[in-house]
Amino acid sequence: MRKPHLTQKKFRKKLVKMGLMNFWIERAIGIVEKYFAHKKRDDGSSFLEQHIYPVAYETAVFFEKAATADVIIAALFHDLFEDTDYSDLARDFPSLHKEILRDTMPLTKGRETDRMTYEQKMEYNKKYFRGLYRATHVSRIIKLLDRINNLSCGAKGPKREFYLLETREFYLPFARSTDRLLYERMLKAYEKLGGKRTMLGFGKKGVKFKVHEIGIHSKERNRPASLYFRLGLACQGPDKFRIKDRVIELNLTLQDVMALHLDSTITELASKLLEVPDSPYEHWEKIAADLTNRLDKKLMNKTLTLGME
Repeated sequence: MRKPHLTQKKFRKKLVKMGLMNFWIERAIGIVEKYFAHKKRDDGSSFLEQHIYPVAYETAVFFEKAATADVIIAALFHDLFEDTDYSDLARDFPSLHKEILRDTMPLTKGRETDRMTYEQKMEYNKKYFRGLYRATHVSRIIKLLDRINNLSCGAKGPKREFYLLETREFYLPFARSTDRLLYERMLKAYEKLGGKRTMLGFGKKGVKFKVHEIGIHSKERNRPASLYFRLGLACQGPDKFRIKDRVIELNLTLQDVMALHLDSTITELASKLLEVPDSPYEHWEKIAADLTNRLDKKLMNKTLTLGME
């Protein structure tokens, strides 16, 4: 697996080319250099070059024209408050510190996690991810890119097993509810590290859900739409299945739809929406309506299972 790598020089050059480099980002680079210059990854690689700069650059690419200085600085600082004693944000960024704090605080875990066992960390993650689900879109995207980077860098032994378990239980569902394309990237990195795929289906072992709503999030030009199911965690009851806990939203990949073994028309319509469509942009709403109508008839109030492939 090829590991990410981006030097400070190349990072600067890429931001200049994108028209994003400015005084505040220059200052942020100086701060991460001060605090992380000597930090190394497990394999001895530079923490800045293998993690901080690649995640910040990926964030800039993801948001494109919406990648303002505070967004890029939040990506540069995503580990800063957790791993260092830096506390001069308001002084160093008087006009941006509120936005940077808004997007970095949900990403920051308590220092006590360093002393936790893997079992304790899994329990801690339940509270941590409840906060992430309520965080800004910027925070959520940075967190996904952070995990994709960590998976791509690899791990060995117990740490690898923990990474895979944590990713399967927390990060992949979080990615599916946030951005389908990043979910697919995370899934690919997870599988390369040795993780097993979870799939939707009927009558298999796993967690049972009842379909409450089927819909499609609007696509943007040159980007595919996103198909979602709103699912209630189901448990056996007098009415066969009753809803336990909250309803969750699950973004679907084309492979998820194909795994349900529905008719070929549904698969064909889904492929036009979930891949970059070759049909004209203005026709997508008709395709979306046709697909959701067919899925409603096939799956509404049916029980699906999310289990291991």
